[in-house]
Amino acid sequence: MQLTDLEKNLLYVITREGGQVTEKELAKKLNKNIDTIRYKIKRFEEKGVIKGYMLRLNHFKIGGENIAWVFLSLKKYKEFEELMREFLKYENVLSVEILTGLRDIVIKLLVKDFEQILELLMDIEERFSDIVKDYKISFNLRVFKMHDIILRKEDLEPAKIDKIDREILGVLKKEPLLKIKEVAERLGLHRNTVSKKMKNLWKRKIILKKSPKIDPRYFGDIKRRFISIVEIEFVTGFLTNLVDELIKMEEVHDLYLTENNELLAVILTKNIEHFYELHRTLRTKYDNYIVKTVSNIVLKAAGKEGGL
Repeated sequence: MQLTDLEKNLLYVITREGGQVTEKELAKKLNKNIDTIRYKIKRFEEKGVIKGYMLRLNHFKIGGENIAWVFLSLKKYKEFEELMREFLKYENVLSVEILTGLRDIVIKLLVKDFEQILELLMDIEERFSDIVKDYKISFNLRVFKMHDIILRKEDLEPAKIDKIDREILGVLKKEPLLKIKEVAERLGLHRNTVSKKMKNLWKRKIILKKSPKIDPRYFGDIKRRFISIVEIEFVTGFLTNLVDELIKMEEVHDLYLTENNELLAVILTKNIEHFYELHRTLRTKYDNYIVKTVSNIVLKAAGKEGGL
């Protein structure tokens, strides 16, 4: 399916903002009537441009879990796809990416504490001692942006979630497109109860967004084909200044502060030229804030829902 400029813009907005934006708001943003927007989205789904949807949950709110990244350097080549499959079997692994640069693979984890990272690393060292040369752990201290959503400190504090909240989340994780009435019927609850609960889950940022699963062939059309994970060493005293600038950039998908006193940014761009221009802007415009950067270019990614 060849996308028009309107369809590219619509797909880009849907991808960035997910279920946070209604069809009415999309129509207003793109200066089109709601029937046109509704037709275009339905056509995306029918033609397989959008292959489904997934719920992006705020794990910090739900279970007090945290994000960590483990960068691996390998001693020798092994079938990367096989390693990716093996790493994804670990319960707390969200995604695995093959890199080019100083390191070969990065594993994204959802963990309760540092002990869980060490347990996984000990198991990997034992099973793959002939392959793994060394590693670097980047344990998250603070999230500033996740899945394109800017998060404040209060958005990361564990929330009180009752049995009905968890049941609603469980149903929506499996079928994100269910309407309020359908969720109520599945759970045997009154429609008004479910409506109030769902609005509250969105308002408290327990649900961050409802992301479309885009056919990878269209990533270039929405300026998101080229993925890089950039480690940024910043000048002491300028963290707030740098974060304030980075979270405003549309290309910055995720932004974390790690225990290594670095910022870790997941950046999505159209191609390597787009990334080069963004990186050059970063280093020239904000040179007073940055000591150095290390860019890890993602060659291939695989993950579970909630991954990269």
